[in-house]
Order: sequence, then structure tokens, then C-alpha cells
Amino acid sequence: METQIINDILITSTREIDGLVSVPVPPLSEKEAINIVLMEANLQTNHEISETKELKDIVKRSMYHPLTCKYVGRWFNLKRITGNKGFDLILSEINHALSHTTEPENPFDVLYALLNQAITPLVKGKESNTTRLCFVSLHAVFSQKFCDPSIPLEVANNFFSSVVESNAALLSNGILSCPLYQMHGRHAAKLVPEILGALGIFIITKHRSGREKSIQIDHDIIRRFGDYILEHG
Repeated sequence: METQIINDILITSTREIDGLVSVPVPPLSEKEAINIVLMEANLQTNHEISETKELKDIVKRSMYHPLTCKYVGRWFNLKRITGNKGFDLILSEINHALSHTTEPENPFDVLYALLNQAITPLVKGKESNTTRLCFVSLHAVFSQKFCDPSIPLEVANNFFSSVVESNAALLSNGILSCPLYQMHGRHAAKLVPEILGALGIFIITKHRSGREKSIQIDHDIIRRFGDYILEHG
């Protein structure tokens, strides 16, 4: 009996590709979207917030898009770990962040609005620009010049420190005035990989030796988000 060899290749894309058979993937169901948020937030899928109107509103505003739901969950978890806030308040803050995009034309409008808020978190009621500045600087220098680069964590930390030091005046009291920088000074740069790693924007990989780590931007859509910031500011 001859073995049949199938040479089909599956390609995922946000656009149709000429000459290929397209299989449209529909949005998630409400339950599926909520489950992704809860799993990425390190909560059980039967957690009490799964039935709240606030979370249902969030996944609806996310247009039931799996990547947006993923980053909602990551941001929720980061807020839960770093702040002394109740679940209701965290959900309210995320819902408010998603409301910045009114009548979006596609899921990426919502995703970009969410990510933009997540990387400029409020510290003492003011937006913190250090993380956003470091992310877009790294994207401009590495991602646009090299294809899918994996950057040693030590190199990334030195790069972020250089970015922060060269923009110290702006971060201190200038147009990029940043409460995170005002609290930690140049040491704020050391928090950037942890924040972006927790949000899922960076993948942090530990090498076999166990001593060295590297970072990599998680997804092509995140790289496009970096392009969006560079284009629109």
C-alpha cells in the first residue's frame, strides 16, 4: 500500500493571497474570547469575572479578535500584580482604554489603541512614556533593519539605558514628562523588558546555559504597531 504524501502548506495572513485557496477564519465566540482573556490573565476560565458585563463589553469592543483578547489578558495580569486594585477597577480601566477607538473599521484599530494605552501606563495619574519610547526606539533600530531579530537581553538593556539617558531632559520635565522616570531616574530603563515581557509584546527566551537571555518582538502585528507609532507619533 502506497503512502500518500500531502504537500499542502498552510499560510496565515490578514490579506488574501493570489493563487491560494482562502479559508476565512471567523471571530471568536464571546465565550472563547473570554476564555483567552482569563487564561492570559492567569485566572481560571470559570472565574467569577467571566460572567461580568464589564468583561463581556471588553471582548465585544475587542471585536472578539484573539490577539486583542490575548493582550487584554496580559495587561489585566500586569495590573493585578503591580497595583493594589480590585478586579472591577482593572476591568473598568481596560474598558475605558478600548473606548478611545470609536466605531473602528477593523480589529487592528482596537488592538493599537489597547497597546498604546498598555505601554503608557498611568503612574500617579499621568501617562508614563518611558516604556513606549524604548519600545519604538528598539523597533526603529533593530526590527526595521533586521528580519525578526533576537537581541541579547544585555544588549537590549544597554540600548534602553542609552535611550533613556539621551532623552533625560524630555522625560524629566519636557514634552515626554514621565512619572516613572521621575521616580526611578535612569534605572527606569531596567523595568522596560519586564513590562513588555509581561504584556506579551516581547518574548524573553532563556538560553540553554541558563545564564543568558534574549528578547524578540512577539508578532508581526506588534512590529506593524511599531511602524504605526513611528508614522503617527
